[in-house]
Amino acid sequence: MRDTTEPVSDPDPAQCPRVEPRRARDDAEVCLTLRHEFAYAFACDALRGARSVLEVGCGEGYGASVLARAFARVHCVDIGREVLDRARAATTATNVEFLHYDGVRLPFSDRSIDAIVSFQVIEHVTDPAAFVRELARVLKPGGSAVLTTPSRTYRLDPGQTPWNRFHLREYTAAEFGDVLRTAFPTVTVHGIRGSQRAQALEHARVRPAREGKKRRVEPPPAGLKALLARMRTGFRTGFRKDAPFGPHDFRVIDTDLDTHALDLLAVCTARG
Repeated sequence: MRDTTEPVSDPDPAQCPRVEPRRARDDAEVCLTLRHEFAYAFACDALRGARSVLEVGCGEGYGASVLARAFARVHCVDIGREVLDRARAATTATNVEFLHYDGVRLPFSDRSIDAIVSFQVIEHVTDPAAFVRELARVLKPGGSAVLTTPSRTYRLDPGQTPWNRFHLREYTAAEFGDVLRTAFPTVTVHGIRGSQRAQALEHARVRPAREGKKRRVEPPPAGLKALLARMRTGFRTGFRKDAPFGPHDFRVIDTDLDTHALDLLAVCTARG
């Protein structure tokens, strides 16, 4: 799901704007979408060996194509029927299926899925403990799940409620780990940190919202569409170090998560 600093009138999570790389309006949003794509690349490596993968909260489905290249079977679910229709229309991979999810029970039997990814979703759910129990229910014994969520301490002042009205709760690293451990016996929480320029862009993006102001978005620079196209190619073929933005602008960290992490990233293992 997309992290938006724009005001909304309907908190229905099915209507939340989703991450869609081609709609990035400036460098800050380019970095945001690349950060999401970094999580997909991490998951493809961390879940290597799994045949089936389930994405919970697939949004516009751009991640489905990434997963389809790494896994034999990809199941994608979302609560938004219209967004699922767009995802189906945009996905050409034949090993992907899109299914509606009511937000309560996943449409899969117990212990039937090898691996799960769920990115930028848990902050939207009303009962996070029930949500993670449902992920654990459908995972095969010893299967793994990779989840991300925005880092509360990078976005909010102490005691501040989320400025994104679609976010019911945002988490510190300890809080994220605690809720995941209600369903998974093994949980490791990492962080996604950006380069100096990526961290600065994210700080500039969220600061106005944290202060209750509307962020000013500069007009897209000439050639932005071409730049985004090169980025899409770069994720498949590898970037030069002099590329404008790319995977080299993000890395996984294991210390000082509440200070430096833009997103929290957790790897969970189901009971054997």
